[in-house]
Amino acid sequence: MLVYATPDQYAEWLGLDAPPPGAAQALRAASTEVGSLLLTARYATDEDGYPSDPEQRQASADATCALAAAARTDGDTTGDGAGPWSSVAIGSAQLTRRSPGTPGSSTSTTPGLARAYAILQLAGLVPGVPGVC
Repeated sequence: MLVYATPDQYAEWLGLDAPPPGAAQALRAASTEVGSLLLTARYATDEDGYPSDPEQRQASADATCALAAAARTDGDTTGDGAGPWSSVAIGSAQLTRRSPGTPGSSTSTTPGLARAYAILQLAGLVPGVPGVC
């Protein structure tokens, strides 16, 4: 699996001096999302499968960081999806989703996905963009 951003790039994206705990896991999870956005895109790659154009490579890293940062805002620091629940009960299977606007509510994930898509689109990485080889 391709992981499009490094923990150091993620720390820089967040404005931190060092990667936060769970950064590698969060970037793997976000890279899965970016990979799905790039699934049918056509672009030149290096021998490892990453975009060979430096601007496109940076865009894939930025999109990954945007998604990981959105999940982090939602309280999901590792990308495991555990963030959106304010309470869970095993007996009688009761799950309570967090209220909109609270950490873990998934209200910032959608803008994160939109931002990641826009980053990829501006770099010519979104499928169907004219001029992409």
